[in-house]
Amino acid sequence: MNEDFAICVSSEARLQRVDQERAIPPELADELLSDLEDLGVPSSEVRLEMGSAGYGAEVLTILTIVTSLLAMGPLVEENLSAWPSIGKRIARVMGRLRGKEYNVMVSEPVALALAISELSESGISVEGARLVASHVLPVRGGSISKEMITSFQRQPDRFYLFIVCTADDDTHVVIARSSGEVEEIRRLPTGSWLEYYGITS
Repeated sequence: MNEDFAICVSSEARLQRVDQERAIPPELADELLSDLEDLGVPSSEVRLEMGSAGYGAEVLTILTIVTSLLAMGPLVEENLSAWPSIGKRIARVMGRLRGKEYNVMVSEPVALALAISELSESGISVEGARLVASHVLPVRGGSISKEMITSFQRQPDRFYLFIVCTADDDTHVVIARSSGEVEEIRRLPTGSWLEYYGITS
């Protein structure tokens, strides 16, 4: 994964003043930073950027990039055991933002944290699990070219496909939306050739 750990918020009504001033008012920045407190990072490690969601009429968005969590990137391929707790914190943050009528979308590593959290909550041990592969499937935007749809800042509507291998060599295919919802969790019996052939269960 080469994306930022980012949460995108958009709201035509709430961000109208930002659109007029082309700058994020300090009080709105403070409010968003306060909403992100559950992530457990200092405000100095959060970067706010203005962008466009790329819908028919360009909808203004604010991208919140948590820089300190980017340092965890290399750990993703090595061990996913820390990610369920991050996913739970992200879910609380998203609930708070949606309670204020923001539309919330998340980048690939944020979606991974949410997906790993859901795997863990469904009883699958992620201790020693590793990310085998991930892929982004963008939804075509109405106002932007095909070349632009791979950029999270320009087009936040996406599906994420993650392949996670657990310590016992079972593989789980997880499909999540950029809205944070997990669409599908499918276990593939890669830990045993006997089970693959249906000889044991």
